[in-house]
Amino acid sequence: MRLRCARFVDRSPGLLLVGSASHNSPETDAFVADYAAPRFTALGSSLKLLLVAEGAAHVYPRLAPTCEWDTAAAHAVVVEAGGVVLAAGECDGKGALLAGVDWRAALALQQPLRYNKPHPLNPFFVVYGARE
Repeated sequence: MRLRCARFVDRSPGLLLVGSASHNSPETDAFVADYAAPRFTALGSSLKLLLVAEGAAHVYPRLAPTCEWDTAAAHAVVVEAGGVVLAAGECDGKGALLAGVDWRAALALQQPLRYNKPHPLNPFFVVYGARE
């Protein structure tokens, strides 16, 4: 059976968002607060990307540090299932946004998360299922 991201309308009430069990951030809290009555489940590892890919979750905001090896394989699965992984601003190795970076403005650019950079640290990112 082929994986398929759940179809949804962004910002609809009651969407399931998934996040980190151990690396939450104020930016993540602000992202989740933009949704109407979201359900939020905290999990570890790249399982969150795979929940979006299988349609069990709608959105995964990762507004805390990860490295390429944490996300690359699951990112490919999300894209094949009809979702996207969008960059949301560069951060330092401790999870702080770089000076002058606004994660909302970076996310609004709708740029996919890129790999094979000089440094393996990912920017903040958001994984979306099949938004309508």
